[in-house]
Amino acid sequence: LFRLKTFQDCLVAFMVDKSHVIYLWGLNEFRRAYGDLQTLKLIVGAEIPWRGLTTTMPTHIFEAVYSSVGMGTHPFWGLDMGSDHPNIRQWVRP
Repeated sequence: LFRLKTFQDCLVAFMVDKSHVIYLWGLNEFRRAYGDLQTLKLIVGAEIPWRGLTTTMPTHIFEAVYSSVGMGTHPFWGLDMGSDHPNIRQWVRP
C-alpha cells in the first residue's frame, strides 16, 4: 500500500502516537516492526513529515527513537513540560 504512488500522493504526514513504544516494542518479538519504521520512511519519501507523540519519553529513549526512525537530519521541535504536576496526587495505601 505504501509503495503505491496514488496512496503516497494522499499522505499529508505520518504520525505515531505513544512513540516511546517504537523503542520499547521494537527491541523484542512483540512488535518488531516498530523498530523498523525507518524502512517505511524510506518507502514513502523524506518529503512526508513525521511526528512522534508521547507523554512518557525519557532522554535515552528519545535519542534511540530519533535515530532509529532516521530523524537525525531533520529539524526537531519538542516541548518538555517536566513531571512536576502539583494538581495530580498519588496515594499508596496498604
